[in-house]
Amino acid sequence: MNSPRQFAIVFFILIQALSACNSPEPTELAEANTNIPSDTSAEPATEAAVSVTETSLPATEASLQLEIVETHIWTDQSGQFQADVLARNPYDFPVSEFESFITFYDSEGKELLQGVWFKPLDGGLGQILPGETVPAVNCLWCSLYEEPDWDSYEIIIRVTEAAPIQYSKDLEIVVERFTPSSGNYYELVGTVTNRNDQLLHSIFVSVIVRDQDGNFVGTGESTVYTPEGAAGIEPGVPQFFTSLLHASLSGEPVIEFVAIGQ
Repeated sequence: MNSPRQFAIVFFILIQALSACNSPEPTELAEANTNIPSDTSAEPATEAAVSVTETSLPATEASLQLEIVETHIWTDQSGQFQADVLARNPYDFPVSEFESFITFYDSEGKELLQGVWFKPLDGGLGQILPGETVPAVNCLWCSLYEEPDWDSYEIIIRVTEAAPIQYSKDLEIVVERFTPSSGNYYELVGTVTNRNDQLLHSIFVSVIVRDQDGNFVGTGESTVYTPEGAAGIEPGVPQFFTSLLHASLSGEPVIEFVAIGQ
């Protein structure tokens, strides 16, 4: 497969924003880069290195876009074909997805395949916060697509401005265990602690997986809800979460988190 000539643009659907906890002024959560020893003897999936070219468009309602930071287009050991991206909101206001797709072309520019709808890992907020980078997945194999003999591709995710919501990023994440599951799937077990001084109703954790060379190779997600019978997720009390990760690893992973609470 040829190395892709690439520029990628991304955008998100307007979903009504949720307002849940009365949190204080949000504080940024430092991304946790965790080197985790693990038994990752599974063969790596077939994948392609991707070079991304950024394109600047005027910030109008019709042309709002997310910035594509990194991409990972691959077919795993079981033949599942998908496109993973890390997308950043470059604006000073939250945005929601409007439409998204990826189009593959041959060397002559002929369209080979188009997959629609990137699933944003936004924790049910329905929006990407200002300056935030989040993973998103286009499950091409879910539509029974096989990877074509492509030469280049284009990713587009259109977004619209969203109404601000209350949230907290004052959260602490600790990895307890990372183990291979089957094929290119891995199980991550960890805890997340509300370091806010207010109750939270839910916490969403999105996971970014890298290899030891720093390459983006997979994603995962998990949601922690208010314990049964409790008024909310209390400050200072660790909550366990489990995430099933889909990644092309051949060694020890480096794990990053983006977490948000409401």
